[in-house]
Amino acid sequence: MLGMSLWCDDKYLRLISGQLDQFRYLAPQKSRFRCPFCGDSARNKLKARGYTFPNRQTIIYKCHNCDLALPFGAFLKRLSRPLFNEYIIENFRTQAPIVVATPPPTISKRLPILFAGVNQLSSASLDTSLESVRDYVSARQLPDSALTRLYGTLRGHTWLASLVGKKKAGAINDGLPYLVIPLRLANHEWYGAQMRLLTRKEYLTFRWGHNQLRVFGLDACDQSALTYCVEGPLDALCAPNAIAMCGSDILGGLERLHKSGTTVDNRVLVWDNEPRNKQITKQLRRAIKAGERVVIWPRALPKDLNDMVAAGHDVEALLSKHTYRGLAAELEYRQWTI
Repeated sequence: MLGMSLWCDDKYLRLISGQLDQFRYLAPQKSRFRCPFCGDSARNKLKARGYTFPNRQTIIYKCHNCDLALPFGAFLKRLSRPLFNEYIIENFRTQAPIVVATPPPTISKRLPILFAGVNQLSSASLDTSLESVRDYVSARQLPDSALTRLYGTLRGHTWLASLVGKKKAGAINDGLPYLVIPLRLANHEWYGAQMRLLTRKEYLTFRWGHNQLRVFGLDACDQSALTYCVEGPLDALCAPNAIAMCGSDILGGLERLHKSGTTVDNRVLVWDNEPRNKQITKQLRRAIKAGERVVIWPRALPKDLNDMVAAGHDVEALLSKHTYRGLAAELEYRQWTI
């Protein structure tokens, strides 16, 4: 019997098949068609080197012409945003969240008075066992350890209003499933959170202390060891000893972190694999000129670390192999942006 996620992937593979040239459904979750991204062969219109196959609890797309590999959700999103939105909602509905009566998360006693509102949390407000978050972590193929670092809530407005006020929390609604990504200092002090409605790709950041900071992962990072500095929190969960700047301004985030009294000297900067994104290429160029160690990805790889993990890549090996500095970084950058 198919797992619910595989069943949903297979259903939407069939729905999108009408847009795929030379599509052949070979078996459940397995199909073959012309790659819609590279166009496959320009000379032979019958060649079809794009394949789908099951991997754990999702379908993977792989092109044997351009080497692109994507988890099914990312594949569908590129082809049809409306269908992708339906897919996300159906994935959530098929396993409706169940609120389990567990104690609120343990919070450091060294927190400022400003964070006293956390004591008012009920088990339904912020709960690591909230089923929708567990499903989301599974769908994104994040490591199991992510469950100890992410939270879910069905009462996002009530919880957030106690920290930042009702007006600032106005964009968050009770009764909807939110992923809560905690922003903590190295001493585990919570000073903010990123929140994402699980049925949309939209992150909202809220802070009730240390207003210049927006860094995820400081509480789990060994700052004396090699530290990967990435864009997004979910990508940080996929890399060894990583922190995330919650945006593409990685250098700016590190500068603000230094001003707050925390320095990460042994570091490698990692941007998403988007050579056509002007903001990212500008930031990467600046880092290379500053003498930073940076990762420059092969263009055939998926967009970010999470997609690479979902596609079955060894992220730690890729990070090590594609780290550059100085002249080597300049040369790789030129190839990457051609």
